[in-house]
Amino acid sequence: MGFNNDGSQIIRDRILSNLPSGILGINIGPNKETENQKNDFLLCVKNFFDIADYLTINISSPNTEKLRDFHNDEKLISLIKSINLEKNKLKSTIPIMIKISPDINDDSIEKISEIAKLQKTIDELNKEVDELNKEVKKINDSYSLRYSIQEDLA
Repeated sequence: MGFNNDGSQIIRDRILSNLPSGILGINIGPNKETENQKNDFLLCVKNFFDIADYLTINISSPNTEKLRDFHNDEKLISLIKSINLEKNKLKSTIPIMIKISPDINDDSIEKISEIAKLQKTIDELNKEVDELNKEVKKINDSYSLRYSIQEDLA
């Protein structure tokens, strides 16, 4: 979970022992002393995707060194792609929000918004491709079954 906390597994267990009745959003980020910030985000996605209603990736903590580097286009795109890949592996549709620094300029806010919208579109397209692939497999399986029955009858 990053920042000051007891660790994502302990937090997960605490949430599961006392599930809230409303909407549960979980703010995730890397631990201050981590060597791989992106990996910490992914670990949190794995730990919370099935209990939260949404996750917020926090790229704004001034106390976590280099965290604000994720405001950089390439780093943010890489992070969002990695999170979407992890969501796909987990077969999760959990919404992802982005918490940005309050002191960035309007141009940066606009760029981050465009990146987030673009990645959402890519995620939606990937889901459509997955659905099409499932349909193609059904058709192929059906064809294979019919072909096998015809061979047996011949």
